[in-house]
Amino acid sequence: MVLENLAGFEGLRQHWRRIFVFGFFVNTVSLVVASVIFEPASGLVSLFLVSAVAFPLVNKMFESEENLDVSGGEGFFQRHAEILKIYSAFFFGVLLSTAIAYFAMDTAHANNTFNFQLSALKNSAISDRATGATFSTSTFNAVLANNIKVAVVSFLLSIIFGAAAVFIITWNASVIAVFIGILTKAAATPFIGFGILAAPLAFLYGFITAVGSIALHGTPEIMSYFVAALAGGIISVGLEREKISSPRFRKVAKDGITLFALAILLIFIAASIEAY
Repeated sequence: MVLENLAGFEGLRQHWRRIFVFGFFVNTVSLVVASVIFEPASGLVSLFLVSAVAFPLVNKMFESEENLDVSGGEGFFQRHAEILKIYSAFFFGVLLSTAIAYFAMDTAHANNTFNFQLSALKNSAISDRATGATFSTSTFNAVLANNIKVAVVSFLLSIIFGAAAVFIITWNASVIAVFIGILTKAAATPFIGFGILAAPLAFLYGFITAVGSIALHGTPEIMSYFVAALAGGIISVGLEREKISSPRFRKVAKDGITLFALAILLIFIAASIEAY
């Protein structure tokens, strides 16, 4: 993969800022390519392109994590903190790129490009949370069920297809980015008289407002997807490289199951915050 080779796996792994730039650049290029060739569904096709580029990189990271699990040495959280940081940097790179793209387009074009993300937003609690809607036990159950479903799918996809769960992570980044883009567009009017600073100020204000409205519950929710994908990923590599009956695989499986349990705990925390 040309982009992966240009970026350099070891360089990316050791410097999360490069992962952020990598995610931002790859997503921007993918949006441009998809809008030129696959315009009716460019907002969705671009996610497949981003995932295809990130797939080999994430697979290498899973292999590295499996090696750490087998060799032991560091503590549990120390072993996996680095890849979670890398996932987060990639996620925010994609998110920022998508949010800027939505903000830069005229509303009709943006809504056409990201129609799948907009449909997902209509069926989510993000917008209601931002506007201060009332929540209840039924809301908690609905949010909990949906988030567990996403985590389980991420976990299973990672076991079966390795790094394929990166698509779900990228999808969630794009949905949140479109929500942010909507608020940044809404924030533009008060800044009209600021000349060339109007657009960046409107985007910054809208971005801070949007992130602030979802950060409390969004942080553990998104982290749960990262952790679930990591859990499945290291089990997948373990199944490929180790004998199932071996002590080495048992160590890998133990870490994977522990990580998945942690993902479910994060989902309960996120759902409680979001619903109440």
